[in-house]
Amino acid sequence: LDLDFGDTGVVTYDAISYAKGTDGQSLAVDNEGNIIAVGEGITSSTSRDVIVMKLASNGALEQDFSTSAKLKERFSDVVYKAYDVAVGNDGIIYIAGGAGTDPRENQQDRGYVLALNTDGAPAHHFGTGNGLVQYNIIPNNTDSFKGLLLDETNNHILVLGNAHKDEVIKKTAFVLKLQN
Repeated sequence: LDLDFGDTGVVTYDAISYAKGTDGQSLAVDNEGNIIAVGEGITSSTSRDVIVMKLASNGALEQDFSTSAKLKERFSDVVYKAYDVAVGNDGIIYIAGGAGTDPRENQQDRGYVLALNTDGAPAHHFGTGNGLVQYNIIPNNTDSFKGLLLDETNNHILVLGNAHKDEVIKKTAFVLKLQN
């Protein structure tokens, strides 16, 4: 373990107080060596939020990110899950996940990509001005964006995901290309 990271090589944070806890999903490192961690905060069996934290390379919370280095996002639905994160050369943070009104596991109505500036504010150049793109690949199906890759040479965001009608029907995998 790297003992310069936290006190013992391990850092734990209760991202934001959640009755049912938090679940980490993915990590990325920006050009300054900061660690971006994403996951979900579970308030109840019917409510989840996206959690984004920014840590310095030594594990300390970066206080210039959002309020107290922790960001909670919920837009209009009951459930938002973050599955992957990437950071562009310009420091913009991109998060891929699923969103919806059905609180059951893996029942998001549509996938999303959220873009945040280095301070945690929405990147207004992305989406409809609020830093958010939401998309339903196959109408009336459950969609989730599970992974993303930044192709900065061609100014694209590649998104990997799946769509399915319900858990017993075969899932359809897809790759989506967004213009950044």
